[in-house]
This record gives sequence, structure tokens and C-alpha cells, in this order.
Amino acid sequence: MSITVSYDITKLERSVTYGAMKEAQFKVAEQVVMDSERHVPQRGGTLVGTGKAYSGYVTWDTVYARAHYFGTNGIVTFRKYSVPGTGTKWVEKAAASNMKNWEEVALKGLNLQ
Repeated sequence: MSITVSYDITKLERSVTYGAMKEAQFKVAEQVVMDSERHVPQRGGTLVGTGKAYSGYVTWDTVYARAHYFGTNGIVTFRKYSVPGTGTKWVEKAAASNMKNWEEVALKGLNLQ
């Protein structure tokens, strides 16, 4: 027994251009930064607001962003954060509650929704 499946992807090929893909990546990255900010450690306020969106990735630009993201600088382990809900791995925390929205942003950016 064999099954043959055929489908028409011409609409998909027309709408998903390189430019559309880059635009969608940037829009998703912007949304990731916005949704992650409430989970970023806030003591002193320097780290909050330094999130930057690029096409395909995000960064937080402070000297100690990496240490706080992973919870250690190799010498000290960060355990207590002054604002509830903030702490390490803030993008993962935001992803847990916002992934569906990020998928919708990507689809809109690709003109597929």
C-alpha cells in the first residue's frame, strides 16, 4: 500500500522571502526583549533596559549580564534577588509564558497569518 501526498507551496514560497524572514526574526527578538524585561534582575536598575534586539538574537549589554543570566561569575553564585520574579535565565522564564505569542509574531512577520 502506498500513499501519495501533494501540496501547493507557491503561496508560502512567495511570502517567505529572505527580507521577510529577517524582518520576522527582528520582530520576534523585539518581543523577546519586551517580555523578558520583567524577569531581569532590577537591583540598581542598570541591567534592566539594556536588552537589545537584533535579527535572530537578543543581548543585554552590561559587564555583569552574563554572570546574572547564568547565576554565577565563576566565583560567586547569585541566589537572592531583590524583586520577586526576577533572577537567572530570564529569557527562559519569559518563553515559558509567552512562546505562543512569539510564534504569532513570527507568523505575522512572515505574512503567514
